[in-house]
Amino acid sequence: MDKEESKLWEKYWGKGDSKGRDALVNHFLPMVKEMAVEFHREHPGLADQDDIIMAGIFGLIDSIKEFDREAGVDFEKFCRDKIRSEMEKDIADVGKIPRKIWNRLEKIERNSVILHEIENMSFFDIGEMFGIEEIEIKNAYRNAGVKLGRRAPYTRS
Repeated sequence: MDKEESKLWEKYWGKGDSKGRDALVNHFLPMVKEMAVEFHREHPGLADQDDIIMAGIFGLIDSIKEFDREAGVDFEKFCRDKIRSEMEKDIADVGKIPRKIWNRLEKIERNSVILHEIENMSFFDIGEMFGIEEIEIKNAYRNAGVKLGRRAPYTRS
């Protein structure tokens, strides 16, 4: 914690007023914005970046209220999870997406990156990636109704 941040916390804890809280929010706002940009990049099209920033600010405010200085935990580390959670919750609420579906969408998004990489891999390399024999990968493609033509992964020589 730097000197400026220490002074802001002392002001907040000393008076416990909204001015002290607002000063802390302004101090940590660049971090929230940075997190919102990253979140928006990870989840394009799910929400407006400004909405994500607002959700992050609410998470920051909650973190400021809940922070226990006696716990010996760095505030920035403490609040990052809370901010991220608020962003996820807000996006799920805005779209009326149940949490279970939201989690599945995140899995699909992560897996789509893997699938994109697989598109240009050999059957052998795909098998290596998942610990499966090359022939099993070919059979899985055939069983799924995928024609093993030009766009299918190539066979390693």
